[in-house]
Amino acid sequence: MRPDALLLLLSMLQPSARDLVRAALDSLGGETRARSIASVRIDGAGYAGVDALTTFSFTETRDNRTPQLVQDVTVILRPDYAQRSLRTLRTGDRGMDTWFTEAPENVLLAALDAPDLASEGDTTVQFKWQDRPVRVHLKPTLAVELNGATTTWTHWQAGYPRQWAVTRNGKTVEAFSVSRVTIR
Repeated sequence: MRPDALLLLLSMLQPSARDLVRAALDSLGGETRARSIASVRIDGAGYAGVDALTTFSFTETRDNRTPQLVQDVTVILRPDYAQRSLRTLRTGDRGMDTWFTEAPENVLLAALDAPDLASEGDTTVQFKWQDRPVRVHLKPTLAVELNGATTTWTHWQAGYPRQWAVTRNGKTVEAFSVSRVTIR
């Protein structure tokens, strides 16, 4: 077989970037389910910091219809003292990357809708989101790279991750563990 014919045959056998993303969405309950999510509320705990460790509990409510994120965070400074803060992020806020990267359904739907979606082999896709390059690793675990940070989701239950971590330069800078997820 001629080399160009072999390359054509191989390209026909490999799933398209959209097929790869649809398969990942299927593992979350499917595209229809992901698009029907109006809001997600997550209760959990986590830690942040590379040099100094900060532990916190959080309640996060994410509106998936109009990008908005409300974070109610209690930082545990020591066993007998905590400090609470509340912030709301909307489209256009710098912190909206959190709305995007902490929501696997939003990442996969953005990939599926991206006109420039392309595959890198059979486990990774790339596209632009808000004019910035995004890479999504679909296997062995779901992970997204954006602005030099990688968010990796693990410990899935009922189609939603119960843990995720954010790394930069190979070091974990934030880690989250979820005690309750409410999807509407």
